[in-house]
Amino acid sequence: LGLAASRIAERLYRPAIALAVENGKASGSGRSIEGFDLLGALDSCADILVQYGGHRAAAGMTIESQNIPEFRNRLNNYAREVFGDDEVQRVIEIDALVSPESLTVELVREIELLEPFGHGNPRPMFATRGLYLRQDPFVMKEKHLKLHLSDDKGRRFEAIWWNGVEKSQGQTLTSGLGIKIAYTAEIDSWQGNTRLQLVITDLKSDN
Repeated sequence: LGLAASRIAERLYRPAIALAVENGKASGSGRSIEGFDLLGALDSCADILVQYGGHRAAAGMTIESQNIPEFRNRLNNYAREVFGDDEVQRVIEIDALVSPESLTVELVREIELLEPFGHGNPRPMFATRGLYLRQDPFVMKEKHLKLHLSDDKGRRFEAIWWNGVEKSQGQTLTSGLGIKIAYTAEIDSWQGNTRLQLVITDLKSDN
């Protein structure tokens, strides 16, 4: 359930709770987004929950199935108070603007000294401009995108964009397009070869 809630929250950029009902009770798991206190939302429903716990970003709960409609209404009302009537926009916090010439395996090795990464210590998020698509994106498993990039000095980079087919809707990604990207950087080792891999969070045209 936690994985399902995470995927919904990531895809829709909304706080999400997934419930499974059995024998009159529902157990669930929730995942939040930036700016929404999920545990605070559950606190507002404490009187109709059998039990719950967690923190701002993730939580679990148990509720009588007959109380699910009331639970949904209260959570929606809580969200309206937090977000108002404005459209919720995805926020990406950039830790550093990195030039293409600074983007190296050695840089990533220095970053890995900060491990372990996880909640409370996320992997640094970078942004880089001045990149170009060397060729049309390669589609993997009908939903992910493999990108071959370069800068104006001929430096080459490889990037992966998980669920990029869906996330890139509305954009035309073709060879030669100038782009700017938000991403995390990793070292990919395969058959004795070590290379830099960029894991894209967002991509926009930069022509």
